[in-house]
Amino acid sequence: MLSIMLFVTAIVFLINTMLFCAYVSITGALGLIPTLVCLYIVRRLNPQDQTTEVEGWEIGEGVDIENPDKPKKVKAILEDRALDLGFLGLGSPGSGKSIMAIGLLKYFTEHRKKGWVYWEGKGDLDIYQKTVACGATPNKFFSSELPSSDSINVFSGDTDSVVERLTQILISDESDYYGNAQRSALRKVVPLIKGLNITASLRDLYVVYTREDAAMYVMNLAKEKEVSPDVIEAARMFFDIDEKDRMEQLKGLLNKMDAFVLGKIADRINAYNPTLDLKSSAGKSDSIYFHLPYSKLAKDLAIMLTEEIGEIAKERQLYDKNRQSWPQVYDDWGAFFYENFGPISARCRSAKMPISFLFQSKGQTDRVDGNRIFTTEITDNIGGMFILRINGTDTAKWAAEQFGEYETAELSRTDNTSYEGNNMSVNETPRVKSDTLKNLNAGEAIISCLISGEDGTIRNQRMKVRFPYPDFSEEKDIDWPVIKNHNNDEQEGLHLWRDFMNADRLNALKQQIIEEDQQIEKNHQKLMDVDYL
Repeated sequence: MLSIMLFVTAIVFLINTMLFCAYVSITGALGLIPTLVCLYIVRRLNPQDQTTEVEGWEIGEGVDIENPDKPKKVKAILEDRALDLGFLGLGSPGSGKSIMAIGLLKYFTEHRKKGWVYWEGKGDLDIYQKTVACGATPNKFFSSELPSSDSINVFSGDTDSVVERLTQILISDESDYYGNAQRSALRKVVPLIKGLNITASLRDLYVVYTREDAAMYVMNLAKEKEVSPDVIEAARMFFDIDEKDRMEQLKGLLNKMDAFVLGKIADRINAYNPTLDLKSSAGKSDSIYFHLPYSKLAKDLAIMLTEEIGEIAKERQLYDKNRQSWPQVYDDWGAFFYENFGPISARCRSAKMPISFLFQSKGQTDRVDGNRIFTTEITDNIGGMFILRINGTDTAKWAAEQFGEYETAELSRTDNTSYEGNNMSVNETPRVKSDTLKNLNAGEAIISCLISGEDGTIRNQRMKVRFPYPDFSEEKDIDWPVIKNHNNDEQEGLHLWRDFMNADRLNALKQQIIEEDQQIEKNHQKLMDVDYL
């Protein structure tokens, strides 16, 4: 009987224990709910306590070299917030700069679903083939050489912008008498043509300057359309100058305009209804490929286009509150830079049109403004620096210095009659050596890039990486694009070229250009002979 009572007691005790544990567990679980809610609210109110979600171009595994003595593997991501500030890339020919640029265009196209502008100064077919083969097909393609590419109108834009753009290209020296007279001619005649509110081209401006009957026609048309009397009067004062004196003042201006109104590319850059309108493309975030193999004409066109980009950036700064990022990459652009490029690049950066540069050497960045201010501006304002293989000693030394120094601790022992012991010394050692940059393989780079920390802060990370090599397997099947342009004579426009320039006059002008080019070539050859001797 006693055994039965003990057994029953044990069972009851066990049941009571289980019920008590269950009660405690349920009560604890219920009490945990408010705690979790409080933690959620705290984390929402303090976003820096959360792990930051990083968006960017994943380029694979890298090696953190913050302390080169203790390198560690990291996941290399070029964050959007850094790419949207632009970057500076340096690398000798064959180091992989263009492949890196194409990979970036692929990222913009496929992951960010946004357009871009690629300024390509080499002109090689394989670069375009690789761009298309990897999936970064441009919406627009303009070439200074290929007649089947898009058309533009270099006379588009507001009056002040056009005057400034033409001044950069057509007037070589504003300080002399003729330079000032030519600038005055632009200021007096361009507003007259623009005031008509009829689509016009640089050819129309050329005809107004060279044909009295065309000038009178435009003056009468301006009165009919009630153009501002001040604009008409300013133009009248210009046309009242004796024709011989007026043409003498304009001679240099007209000579430089010849290539834009008579050359092989003239039809495509004077289109009344162009297939490529930069302002419209910026609004739609088109992907534009500028194919501009270096020549004097290509550089002049590049300056005109860059000036227009600067005008678009200015307007976006002032009026476009919802502007989308429209990144630009300038590849091998060293020979194309000019005096006004620095201010334009700063304006583009603040207008969400960040500019990234790919150079072969520091000397190319110094050449932009002649006093090396541009190089300093780039390194102070960009989101990242990518250094691929460098051949030149001076450039390699300068590039290595951009990664700074790190502290190294050294233990030394002193053993003499007066003192015996150990000393700890701290030295500042270069993080990257110039010889390291000279020995990089194609596609390898040392980079310094802004990254987000887990607490929401931003810092600079130095890494050694290898940029991914996109799939270019289909490149051999790709050829230059063929774009059908509009017949200019059938489009609405001012049409002074068509109506006032007869065939005989055009043939005479073309012959004059040929003779001038031949004379320039002869003079150049004489100089070459003298240098040789």
